[in-house]
Amino acid sequence: MASAKSHKGMSNAEWLARLESFAQTGVWPSTQGNRPSPRQKRWHEMYQKIEKCPLQMRGQTTLLKEAQTCICGFHKVHPPVTGEASQSTPAQSTPSVSDVSCPAKRPKLTLSMFEKSRFGGSHVAAAKPNLSTQRKTSQMLEHSSSATVSCPPSDPHPPPSPKPHQPVIQSSSSFFLPPPQSSQRIKKTATPSTVSENTVVRSPQVSSQPEDLPLLWPQTMPQQDQKWVSEALFRVGAKGKLELRENLQLWYHPPPPALLYHQAPTPDRFFSQRLLLWMPYKLWKVQLQCTNPACARQQLCGGGLHRRVRQVLDIDRYYNLVTETLICTRCRTSYLSWSQAVLQQLDLAHRSEFRVILTRKYACDIRVLRLLRERGMGNGPVRIIGQLRENHSEEWLKRALRYTSECVAFFDNRGLHPLHFQEPPPLASVPSYKWLLTVYSQDILNRLDHIKASITSTYGSILKMDSTKKVR
Repeated sequence: MASAKSHKGMSNAEWLARLESFAQTGVWPSTQGNRPSPRQKRWHEMYQKIEKCPLQMRGQTTLLKEAQTCICGFHKVHPPVTGEASQSTPAQSTPSVSDVSCPAKRPKLTLSMFEKSRFGGSHVAAAKPNLSTQRKTSQMLEHSSSATVSCPPSDPHPPPSPKPHQPVIQSSSSFFLPPPQSSQRIKKTATPSTVSENTVVRSPQVSSQPEDLPLLWPQTMPQQDQKWVSEALFRVGAKGKLELRENLQLWYHPPPPALLYHQAPTPDRFFSQRLLLWMPYKLWKVQLQCTNPACARQQLCGGGLHRRVRQVLDIDRYYNLVTETLICTRCRTSYLSWSQAVLQQLDLAHRSEFRVILTRKYACDIRVLRLLRERGMGNGPVRIIGQLRENHSEEWLKRALRYTSECVAFFDNRGLHPLHFQEPPPLASVPSYKWLLTVYSQDILNRLDHIKASITSTYGSILKMDSTKKVR
């Protein structure tokens, strides 16, 4: 007979209380028992998020000396208390309903707000401008910076008076005196329900440069590469849609950072990556056939760009990979240009241009795998992964140093407006050594015919000496 359990599992509220206490104090006390084990998947993942949260390291800031943000959701950030709010009375600190709904419009409390105006009284509210006198041009030019679009009078039945002169706004910085005929035309065209009498309606300007990327590219391409890739590959067609440019290339390199900056720089040009546009049907006009036996080697036609952008691991950085979709005209089967069914139909010269091995989640450049072909003592996947991480971190630090040095020059020469610099993108992680071995095995399968040919072309006797794996 099975014995009953001597302990009971903790409830969700107890686990959440322990995790919140660990996030606030930074220490897991011994009185709360053991930490969640990997078998407790839900609580163990929460515990790992709290440990990796930037706010868990007290007093740490970003590269630009800004406050860190919470990524686990357990840290409570308290807003800073200003000196004016601490010295205010309890009656003043009580927010009204309008202040709660619109906290950004709440005015600052000053002493003049609670004093009676020296020039007040009933004669101030009854004061009205003299509409019979015409304004001078010099007075209008003096107040041009603070002038706005005039609003209709609040009184629904104004007293009869000669119509004053009203300026017509053409731009935010220039005013002129129009003839009476032009003001009458504006009154007829504009409706009183939408705009005022003297407001000129401006048509929106349509930008010639594409601002967005097609399909799922914005979700699968880094933020710093979206702008220059959009300008390099696409243009706005006659119907207002994005179209591919003519004279496409295989490789695209991002624009380098400027030598001198007269405005606050952005990290886009410092951390942008190159692009491999793999479109053999579009670039070289090769003839590709459907692999379905029922189609009787039907020709494939172009079906547009693929929905996603892949990130390829290189020796010191990542780069973007874009391909096209090919469709069979008979069975309507779709193929990707980087699939083995398409790559095997290319000749050796064009096939060698595609130097990427793809997996389900990552992609690897062939230059990384060449480091594993000469495997020996000490030259294994663990050492190569460590070398790749060192190369990636050094390259990222070099670009971050160039970006922050340009930002420091603007800190020394500050202007009237406060400067705000964007944080550099985080360093992309490198996969594990197990994944590298998986990619290396795929590389061996791709070179299997060459390996067999090199073995069968060996003449003479093959001996195994000293019980080693060396072939003599």
